[in-house]
Amino acid sequence: MARGFGASDVGRMGNAGGGPADLPSSALNVPVVFIGTGLVEDNWHDSDESVNVEVLKAGAATLAFLWDELGRQQDWGPLTSSLAGGSLRPPTASFEGGKK
Repeated sequence: MARGFGASDVGRMGNAGGGPADLPSSALNVPVVFIGTGLVEDNWHDSDESVNVEVLKAGAATLAFLWDELGRQQDWGPLTSSLAGGSLRPPTASFEGGKK
């Protein structure tokens, strides 16, 4: 994040609402990483929600740097072995009240 935002130091912020990400994380035995690009003053999910475009662009740069860094990794742990063995399958789940 420091590279994407052009900063020497970045902080960590907790985020509510990440519960649904537990399904793929548990099924694939891999971590889920959330990259937040919003500010508290953006009034998330409110009638006057907004976005700071410069922060949004810095978030996009952060993701580009992350994908580049991940592509350089030699071993992805359990995901590598799952892909190599052909055992990686999408999780099955039912979702109430919506399309499946």
